[in-house]
Amino acid sequence: MNRLLKSITLAIILLFAMDLAAANNCITLTLEQSVISSDPEKYNPDHKGRRSMPIICIIDLTSGTVQTTLTSEIISYEIWNSDGTALVAQYIDEPDFVGSLCDVSGFYQLRFITESYQYIGYIELPGK
Repeated sequence: MNRLLKSITLAIILLFAMDLAAANNCITLTLEQSVISSDPEKYNPDHKGRRSMPIICIIDLTSGTVQTTLTSEIISYEIWNSDGTALVAQYIDEPDFVGSLCDVSGFYQLRFITESYQYIGYIELPGK
């Protein structure tokens, strides 16, 4: 029952976010949480631990802002190539990050870095 309630809540949030994004010059994406570990021996991809809920992110290209529950925790904003093997750009300032998204086109991986986690989402940019 709890899983059903979480799924329904997530669906409602997604619908609301899509309406908001359609009304403005916004991009909506879903971010997945991933642990940042400097010790590769501690990382176990087969570990079946507690699962985190996806986080909805709205990037407003007009106002140059990122709206998410993580905003106060974000240390840096990163743009990676689509398969996540090459860092394209890294920003500390939110407006600089959003402004750069207006200048590029293609499919990218976005990473929002916090002290303990990175949040990863994918975005397709039409360019100018």
